Amino acid sequence: MATATIHNLIDLSRSDIEWLINEYCFVAKHRAILYSRWLDGLTFEEISIKHDISERQAKNIIRKYREIVLSHIDRLKLH
Repeated sequence: MATATIHNLIDLSRSDIEWLINEYCFVAKHRAILYSRWLDGLTFEEISIKHDISERQAKNIIRKYREIVLSHIDRLKLH
């Protein structure tokens, strides 16, 4: 099964995804987790090891910010 990234949800460039992460994620550790998932394509298991968190925490963080990011896609036109 292919790793799910935000690219699978919407058609955005890497720089657009970076902008969205930086614009709407204010916690440095959470930004690093989002980069790991959405830009590097790491699995939840790999993220949990890399960032010393549980897989459940990784999933919850990514789900939370996916909702936030997807609700602000229209702002991409402004940057």
